[in-house]
Amino acid sequence: MTSPSTWTVKTKLLLALALCQTLALLTALGCGDDDGNTPGPGDPTEAPVLSDDETEYMQALATELATVNEQLENLDQFRSDAFSAGANPSSAVSYGAAYVAYETARRDGIIALTSPDSLSTLHAALLASAEDNVAFANTQQQRLGESPPATEQQYQSLFFELDGSTITQRFRDACGDLQARASAAGLDVDLACLR
Repeated sequence: MTSPSTWTVKTKLLLALALCQTLALLTALGCGDDDGNTPGPGDPTEAPVLSDDETEYMQALATELATVNEQLENLDQFRSDAFSAGANPSSAVSYGAAYVAYETARRDGIIALTSPDSLSTLHAALLASAEDNVAFANTQQQRLGESPPATEQQYQSLFFELDGSTITQRFRDACGDLQARASAAGLDVDLACLR
């Protein structure tokens, strides 16, 4: 039979162990933020901060893309005119050349930028997708010269046949990754990724 003093010692040891476990659990959960709120699962983490080099790169990229995107409105009108009145080989080839010029200018603008090391992977993905768009534009120009579409619908069929939607979406995705990085840090830039 356990003596009363042994029972008291064991009880105190168990209580001390329980207290230690409770303190360890509270420490693991954190002591709360400045407002006394205890963070829980799914709470947002602290927003990332961009370095000066990263901010400068993002702003330069936004300016570069905005400058190139100024061509888009005329390019859209050019396409509409080229494929609205029956097959017109001259207009089709001219549109193809204008599309190549647009994609080339966008790629060259990205090449001209030097990204900080921290953004080099995102920059490389953007540049690779821009290169793919230039290759697509050149292939499209060749096909437009061989068999010019007579309607906008025929042009769209050619665009999808050449996988244009997938290739342009790759650029949007790569651009969107950079935009998300800038936005998460609270930087007010618009890369116009959906253009």
